[in-house]
Amino acid sequence: MRWLAPPRWPRALRSGRPTASSPSPDNGLLTLVMQEFGVASVRHVTNPAYWRPGPISYSFHGRDIFTPTAARIASGWPAAEVGPEITDYITLDITPARREGSTLRGEVVLIDFYGNLQANIDAGLVRELGLSYGDRVRVTVGDKTVESVFVNTYGDVPEGDHLIFLASTDLLEVSINMGSAQEFFQADLGSPVVIERLP
Repeated sequence: MRWLAPPRWPRALRSGRPTASSPSPDNGLLTLVMQEFGVASVRHVTNPAYWRPGPISYSFHGRDIFTPTAARIASGWPAAEVGPEITDYITLDITPARREGSTLRGEVVLIDFYGNLQANIDAGLVRELGLSYGDRVRVTVGDKTVESVFVNTYGDVPEGDHLIFLASTDLLEVSINMGSAQEFFQADLGSPVVIERLP
């Protein structure tokens, strides 16, 4: 189960993968989860029996609504009783990543403080492409292309070199060791990302 809960309108998403749960605001955050596992139902969390007893803070729903609701459902309380089913939840306009021969295509879905770019290309697609550590790749973000290497971590390449690796999110990250890939590629959220395996 997946739980969505924004600051004013808590939501609960039941995905096609019933053993998983994750509190989240209804802001599109779980779009990739929805694309991968599907959506069985989304509910407006209105039943106060599922919330933390006492006053509910307008700025701390993680403590007062998300966590207690997820804990109660995980302990066997009926998910269908959190509130009415709704269909007007938020999703982001993200084109699903795909493999085309020796190429992976996706888009930037996260840019961190250091300028590293995460694409919606997951570990399954990377394995499907057959990439191994040390493999050379051609990376295109937007209209700029460079040769890079698939590695385990930043320290596997010299400072200033380009690299790609699987981040802790299980998504492919495009980076520059001690540099900003965002600045180099002039990338924004939604910028197209193409990874081509080189012979």
